[in-house]
Amino acid sequence: MLMWLLSCAEPDGEVLYQDYCGLCHGVSGEGYDADRANALNNPEFLASASDPFLVESTRLGRPGTSMSAWSVDALGPLDDEQIDAIIARVRLWQTLEPVEVDSVVVAGDAAAGALLYAEQCAVCHGVDGEGASALSLSNPEFLAMASDGFIRYGIAEGRSGTAMMAYANVLQETQIDDLVAFIRDWE
Repeated sequence: MLMWLLSCAEPDGEVLYQDYCGLCHGVSGEGYDADRANALNNPEFLASASDPFLVESTRLGRPGTSMSAWSVDALGPLDDEQIDAIIARVRLWQTLEPVEVDSVVVAGDAAAGALLYAEQCAVCHGVDGEGASALSLSNPEFLAMASDGFIRYGIAEGRSGTAMMAYANVLQETQIDDLVAFIRDWE
């Protein structure tokens, strides 16, 4: 009887987070405990990351990085209910109102963006977006899941508490669009 009750219990997002995510993303979501594992408790990140983005990132991981695919469908240990419980746990860190970024479509100049990227971004994100001290921007799974608006918001608003500064007051809006267009060229 006890085994049946345990098997029917709701998954505990905190326990699952600590078991599967905390080692790299930090016990409190502070990030960077492992290779460029982003801060999941970052206010700007959580405001702009949709639940589908978080779910798919957890399900499919980031091939070529230390971020594993955790979904049973991808030969990982977690079912959809467990992944949802982890995302619900991560959402408890959210302090900013959600920002609608998924409907934003950017039409920038990728060639101009390449020059800006080399000047402003390559030192942290790598010459080819592979990630140096910061996240990989050229990762195929990231590019498939991240909307133009998500990328644009990250550049404009930065990620407080990390080296990723906000560029909204440094670059013109068209320059930020150019960077997004350049990053999209890695798709």
